[in-house]
Amino acid sequence: LAAGVCGIAALGLFAVAAREDAFVAALTIILAGAAIGFLRHNFYPARIFLGDTGSMFIGFSLAVIGLHGSFKSTTATVLFLPIILLGIPIFDTMFAIVRRAKRRTSPFKADREHIHHRLVRIGLHHRNVVLVLYFVSAYLALTAYSISQFPYQTAFLFLVLLTMGGIIGLRSLQFVEERLETSLAAGGAHGGAATAQAGGKLRGGRKTDGWSRQSR
Repeated sequence: LAAGVCGIAALGLFAVAAREDAFVAALTIILAGAAIGFLRHNFYPARIFLGDTGSMFIGFSLAVIGLHGSFKSTTATVLFLPIILLGIPIFDTMFAIVRRAKRRTSPFKADREHIHHRLVRIGLHHRNVVLVLYFVSAYLALTAYSISQFPYQTAFLFLVLLTMGGIIGLRSLQFVEERLETSLAAGGAHGGAATAQAGGKLRGGRKTDGWSRQSR
């Protein structure tokens, strides 16, 4: 997952920097080629993994390249482009830190509340979860490229719409999770009541059978 998302983000940076900074464009296309080439062995079901060292190196490289890129645009747009391109890992990490702070646990303590865990929990297959996140990453890359081509006012409007779309998507995911939990809880309670009723009937039948035998 990390290799694919970072590879798509690197392609987005390459598209933005291609006509402005040859050095940044060369770095991003090399990083994108390495990440996408790694997917041959890392796509689900994966045979090898990046591990913490590999994923941190790719993330650090993208962060440095994003800061180094001197794109001919407004300052605000330059600051927002890397954030948009790396929207999934940045906001997933931010939400994880806030979530663990609310629970008064260490921000480095692992849990199963990341975006891919939540998508699996609502019923998506692992392969489909990866494809969905790749699609979102590609959409963010195209949005970042479009923002870099528009004036500041239009880019700001794109940013507002993108933020609203992200909030709506997260709220929809939370709504689906709550409905599934309610359905599972109701199904469990109904199943328990049915089991108890069946057990009562079975015990009642045994008592009736025993009484009939004594009568005989």
